Amino acid sequence: MYGSTPNMKDNKGGSAPNGRRSGSEGGGTIEDGRGGPPQAQEKLPLIWKDSNDNTQQRQQQRDNTNGSGEAKEGGHDNTEGGQYNIFHYLVYALINVIIAVPGLYGYASVIFNHPSFQPQMASLSKLVVFSSLIHQLGFLLFSSLDFSIGTVQDAGLIFLSAMSNSIAESILEDGGTVEEVVSTTLVILPLGTAALGLVLIFLGKFRLLDIVSYLPMP
Repeated sequence: MYGSTPNMKDNKGGSAPNGRRSGSEGGGTIEDGRGGPPQAQEKLPLIWKDSNDNTQQRQQQRDNTNGSGEAKEGGHDNTEGGQYNIFHYLVYALINVIIAVPGLYGYASVIFNHPSFQPQMASLSKLVVFSSLIHQLGFLLFSSLDFSIGTVQDAGLIFLSAMSNSIAESILEDGGTVEEVVSTTLVILPLGTAALGLVLIFLGKFRLLDIVSYLPMP
């Protein structure tokens, strides 16, 4: 009954509840009996449309983000699927050199802090840098972690420093020379670190790292 009337007016100046409902359903407008302007019911669909558009835009942005993430995981990205160029290698190498080389010179001053090593400190520092190069090369070629970057850590510096100081004092007390101190230290330290590396490989190969927790603290 009311749905067939597009325009309805309230004779008392107010809009009828049924007329308001039927007018919105029938697609017409409802005017006040006093001849006032139409009520702002047409703005509601516009507001709903704007919010709906914003929701669609946010959904599209999420889809684009998910699509780019899937593309990277699938190897379509230039830097994720192993498709590196010479520029990436140079940038990574430059960053590694900037970070590692100053630290390696500091490591050398900690390892060879005995006064007998000071005349040969320049050569010893270069030797530490070269040993770090060999360490990183072996880590790059034989490590199963593709994303890792092998650098020398400072955890074992106190042990290497204690070993070098003990060797120097022992040789000098027996009447040895500085050349004997340097040569003996450069043989003992690499052998000790190589033996430690073999022990770590053995523990990792046979999954025996839990036994390290039973070692007494110094």
